Amino acid sequence: MEELNIGKEENKSLRQIFDESKVSIHKWENYFEIYESYFSKFRKRNARVLEIGIQYGGSLKMWKEYFGNAKIFGIDINPDCKNLEEQNIDIQIGSQNDKRFLKDFAEYVNSLDIIIDDGGHTMDQQLKTFKVLFPILNEEGIYVVEDVESSYQNMYGGGPKRNGTFIEYSKNLIDKINANHSDFVTLKPNWHSKNIEFIHYYNNVVVFKKKSIKTFPINIRNKGGLTLNKDKRSKVPKLKLFASSVISVINKILGYLRLKPFYIGSTSQRL
Repeated sequence: MEELNIGKEENKSLRQIFDESKVSIHKWENYFEIYESYFSKFRKRNARVLEIGIQYGGSLKMWKEYFGNAKIFGIDINPDCKNLEEQNIDIQIGSQNDKRFLKDFAEYVNSLDIIIDDGGHTMDQQLKTFKVLFPILNEEGIYVVEDVESSYQNMYGGGPKRNGTFIEYSKNLIDKINANHSDFVTLKPNWHSKNIEFIHYYNNVVVFKKKSIKTFPINIRNKGGLTLNKDKRSKVPKLKLFASSVISVINKILGYLRLKPFYIGSTSQRL
């Protein structure tokens, strides 16, 4: 009978660990499935995990049990949280509003595999933390911002499509991921273009994966020779081609002004 129980504790789901915790933990119920999908591969891998926002320390213990051999770091502004340290749980006291503290912490830990921002939730805190700590993620590391509801709530500096919210910032990063396709000088690849593999959005959560992108994907074609309209330019009237060229220039100007373009059928596209 004892042999049948071997390894059972190691296979507990995150939700099961949460439900059995003797210490209070507060999470939205949809988070657990999301976490399992990204974090399961880090179990038993000596992962380095940071959670910002400690409260009673329950979630730090949850991560410690879930990951097994991980080194767990915690950040909180409350000095009393330092008393929650134990083996493999390292707690640093400081504010997300303090960029100097964040930079010092980045130097202290050097690298991380997972970052979970469950801190103060204000726009300034989320933005400063992401900008300082995302770069120190290891290859294929995961960065999670919880409770992005704050981007839609005035008390945190949020509001729908409001400038300066974390959600609007992350939307702009989508453009950076696709910047290699842009023919506008206002959007060109940058560091984020070459270090973010994806951004996934869920209810109240945004997930980033860090990955070094040495070369951008190229468009390839197979060896099949069967096609239709092999030379479509020869089938388009010259006047329409000229008009398309003029419309293309106008559309480019409108694009810089972020205004809706004109179209002249399919020939307004690049031929």
